[in-house]
Amino acid sequence: MPCGSNLEAAWEALRRVITSDNLKDQVHVEGVVHLEVKLLPLLGDARMKDLLRKALKEQGWTEDPDGGLSRDFEGATAKLAPDGGAVTLRVTNTSEVQARVQGSVAKTASNAEEKEAVKDLNAQAREALERQREQARERLEREQIRVLSAGEPELRAKLQEALNRTYREALEERARELGELESLQERGDVKGDYEVTVVVRA
Repeated sequence: MPCGSNLEAAWEALRRVITSDNLKDQVHVEGVVHLEVKLLPLLGDARMKDLLRKALKEQGWTEDPDGGLSRDFEGATAKLAPDGGAVTLRVTNTSEVQARVQGSVAKTASNAEEKEAVKDLNAQAREALERQREQARERLEREQIRVLSAGEPELRAKLQEALNRTYREALEERARELGELESLQERGDVKGDYEVTVVVRA
């Protein structure tokens, strides 16, 4: 009967694993739309701005510590400047990026050789981190365009609505200063045109 044997041999690893530093960073991207606010001087400047602020608060805008007003629109924050002269629609995004590269050196490598290999890995990690930054920045910018494109039309519509309300109240207030208000009629259309007719008895 034939006789045989199975031989199993385990080879000791001839290389050892090394890694680069674990590099981390933040990518911060901000997008802003500026809208200028000009009020017709039907009343004094301060009074017109008070009426506008009142109209915006009725829409749900909240007061900020600096005296401005703010409200969320589709993930972006709209802010009326404290002086009432402009509205900004702003969206900010931050993303964490990270890169770490792994390699190996011969098990017999000297300390100097290992340090040089780690130095090369760290250079590769920095390049990888920069690629991560660019990818994150592009992704955040695409998201910002989407959010601002969705929020700006609604902001413009709500701001126009508040301005119409401001002019209506200003005209009514001015009419009462001139005499007895007989009637006040307002008319608007889907294009945003707005007309107020005031009849005053002197």
